[in-house]
Amino acid sequence: MRPIHIIAAACAALVCAAPASAALPEEGFLVYKDSRLSSATEVRAKGTGRLIATVEDGLQNAGSASACSDPTFELSGPRWKRFEEYRVNIASTPTYIRRAATLADLIAAHEAWESPFVTDCPQPSRTAYEAKYGGPTTRNASLVASLTADGLNVVSFQSLAGTVCDGATACVVLDFRNGRIREADMALEQDLTRYGFQDFWTTEDETWWNESGGRWAVSDAATHEWGHFAGLGHVDDSPSLTMYPFVHDGAQTLGLGDMLGIAARYNSKRDD
Repeated sequence: MRPIHIIAAACAALVCAAPASAALPEEGFLVYKDSRLSSATEVRAKGTGRLIATVEDGLQNAGSASACSDPTFELSGPRWKRFEEYRVNIASTPTYIRRAATLADLIAAHEAWESPFVTDCPQPSRTAYEAKYGGPTTRNASLVASLTADGLNVVSFQSLAGTVCDGATACVVLDFRNGRIREADMALEQDLTRYGFQDFWTTEDETWWNESGGRWAVSDAATHEWGHFAGLGHVDDSPSLTMYPFVHDGAQTLGLGDMLGIAARYNSKRDD
């Protein structure tokens, strides 16, 4: 039994299983770590940061359903009560990619989760979810760096070495209490080459890699991580969906399960 996630595949009329938050402590941190080789979800204790539980996500008899026919999604536990602004440390962008293009990709990646969705599929439903960009910041992602809440939801390129996100290409940390997200930060590894590959970020649309190196589209990685920011988990058996554990080319375009998941999380009547 996977203690963190409740899988909600093909939920009739978006009526799903008991909330995944029932498997979580009253308060703590959820850490989503995504990389080229593995992905994991961790629960850590509030105060101490002690690791309570971890789920290694990956390829498990992956199905062949298309993005527009796969209804699978996972609700990872906590959710936003009200949709808060996020801020971007645009000065942290690696020098080899343009800041303006990077910021545009980050904003568009979050807006993909609003209605109308960014998708090549029919729009199955609507969501109350809102992506609110609040402007620039000079801060890094404090939850990633030290599991410390600073009152801001931050997106930053920064070193993940020595943090709870070490080993990840991209990472989201949620600070939650009583089933509600209180703060969330996203960090993208600033120096991808430190993992031993000639990997670099790009503002082009294509993500690819091989045994020596590759290019990671900011738009692909960010769209996947914004799904975690909103409270969605990984779908191990659904490689055509954005929330498949490994960031992949085409993740910037939502599939059926991605849209059903965000709609189930935040239905069209806002739950304040």
